Amino acid sequence: MPSKRDEVSPSEDENISLFDDELLFADEDDELIFADETDQTQDADTSNLPPWKVLIVDDEEEVHSVTKLALNDFEFEDRKLDFMSAFSSLEAKKRVEENGDIALILLDVVMETDDAGLKFVETLRKGEQANSMIRIVLRTGQPGYAPEESVIMDYDINDYKAKTELTTQKLFTTVIAALRSYRDIQKLEEQRREIENIAVAAARFVPTDILRFLQKDSIVDVGLGDQTQCEMTVLFSDVRNFTLLSENMTPYESFNFINELLNRFGPIVRQHHGFIDKYIGDSVMALFPNEANHAIKAGIEMQNELKEINANRHKKDQPLVQIGIGIHTGKLILGMIGEKERLEGTVISDVVNTAARMEGLTKRYKSPILISEQTLKELDQPIKHNYRFMEHVKVKGKIQSTSVYEIYDSEPQEIIKLKNGTQEILDQGIHAYYKQKFAVAAEHFQQSLSNYPNDRIAQIYLELAEIYERNGIPDEWNGEIEMTEK
Repeated sequence: MPSKRDEVSPSEDENISLFDDELLFADEDDELIFADETDQTQDADTSNLPPWKVLIVDDEEEVHSVTKLALNDFEFEDRKLDFMSAFSSLEAKKRVEENGDIALILLDVVMETDDAGLKFVETLRKGEQANSMIRIVLRTGQPGYAPEESVIMDYDINDYKAKTELTTQKLFTTVIAALRSYRDIQKLEEQRREIENIAVAAARFVPTDILRFLQKDSIVDVGLGDQTQCEMTVLFSDVRNFTLLSENMTPYESFNFINELLNRFGPIVRQHHGFIDKYIGDSVMALFPNEANHAIKAGIEMQNELKEINANRHKKDQPLVQIGIGIHTGKLILGMIGEKERLEGTVISDVVNTAARMEGLTKRYKSPILISEQTLKELDQPIKHNYRFMEHVKVKGKIQSTSVYEIYDSEPQEIIKLKNGTQEILDQGIHAYYKQKFAVAAEHFQQSLSNYPNDRIAQIYLELAEIYERNGIPDEWNGEIEMTEK
């Protein structure tokens, strides 16, 4: 019957051959047999690859000595072995924590407790820092404490060896098999990380939100013509007078300027449950699948973020930046367009065109954010926002017109106060204007402008009311303006 610990006592001038088929760890009454001493001059290691790290875990120092001696000249794929020793499961745990690239653990079962080795396996495989890559070979001198069949089934180990049956040849074969397995797992892990990196990189070109709506697991599953119809809110933003701004910039400075803006606006869109569909030069087109509220909040925060950008530009005596934001809600088709060699995820719908036109109208009114009536109706609590009616607008090529509203929550407090204070008289003027009572309308607009002289929408209405009062209205006039250009 095996003893509690296997005794090994190699003499100082004896050498173990890797191909000697005698027992490495004999019973108490057996003598450890070593091969005849031979000349095994070791070639110089010219490889730059690090050695394979092997952790020997056993409370018998002789086991460490014999294992190292038996594998002294071992090489696998031009890499030698780098041995580490641990004499308890606690020490083994520390070694693993300090060395993240251990390839193989030669593990005893009975150490400070009868099942210390098995508990270590559970901690290594299932603990907080679980490691499934390290290969574990269980070596026991007392199979009674750890029967092979139950251990191999119940514990995540890779091989089981009884010390009393382990020869130098079997040890050599076991280590080769374990390292080969570790190498293959490393390659698989590298490939997995590479695929993961590709997926992350691909998501910067085709948003994962598009894949989700197309019910695809990854970009490789997407094909030409994949599409889905849904209702979303589209946000379109654009830098005003970018051409003029960029005249005093080098191409490099223009590039950095655009990226600075986009780097500030992109996270805001995502924070409010939207995603960027595309960048078009200095413009951003974002989609909000869930609620129109999210798009409004994102637009307001983008304008507030611009204030910080302009504060920094002011300190550098740089011209200030303005952006216009247009928002519209409706049904659209989200899918993949292009040809088999070049695909692009995008949206096709009049909704996009209308949102872009809304953004274009911000220049007309000098407004920060414009939204359509459809978007306003989708808001849970419009009263929470500072907004006002602007005009009835018809998009070129469409029969139905839409009402345009200004959201001015991001304006300075003094402007918000002025717009709120003149809203009632302005609305009365607009009502008279659409009733073709242009003289009455003009009086209201003049009164509004006396309190808020720079109100662009009141100026526009006053100018039109005076023209129509003086010259009359065109045939089939209904008060709508037509958006012909962005």
